[in-house]
Amino acid sequence: MVTNSLGSVRSANATVTVNPRIRIVQQPTGTNVALQASIRLTVQASGAIPLTYQWFRNDFALPGQTNATLLIASATLTDAGEYRAEIESSSEVISSEIVEVTVSLDQSQAGGVLAIAANSSGAGSSVNIVAQGLPATTYEIQVSSDLRSGNWITIRTVIADENGQFTIDPPGTQGGYWFIRTVRRQ
Repeated sequence: MVTNSLGSVRSANATVTVNPRIRIVQQPTGTNVALQASIRLTVQASGAIPLTYQWFRNDFALPGQTNATLLIASATLTDAGEYRAEIESSSEVISSEIVEVTVSLDQSQAGGVLAIAANSSGAGSSVNIVAQGLPATTYEIQVSSDLRSGNWITIRTVIADENGQFTIDPPGTQGGYWFIRTVRRQ
């Protein structure tokens, strides 16, 4: 009821609902995974239902990653970065802690080496890379001028020495770049 010098007015009854604040019960945990392994991050939250989730990598929303658990079935090197989840209710949005995910080459899969080499255009200049792998293991040295194309060309096969080392001599690039990788052969 509201009253003033002109009279009184009674309003209809109203219901007020106070939603509980979102509380993160379990923060995600950073991880280091091998190339092509799965990435699994989980955040647990409580609060006014329904809660919705959105995962971010390096502050960019990940399409389709809208559950409490983020799952990437086969990690690539570009999946490495800082991850966080935003949790939203009807009354607020909060963010989890930022966690670091690293993706590394597993020596049993790819020989443990990924190198990017530049060969300058100066006469007689070259780049030699000493690589570390598994002792007495055969590797293919592959090159590509463009990581996006997936066109890898085998230029040589080498066998790592007793310390697991071998040398990669990149081809001339005429002032450009070659992306180099090693692939372990069984």
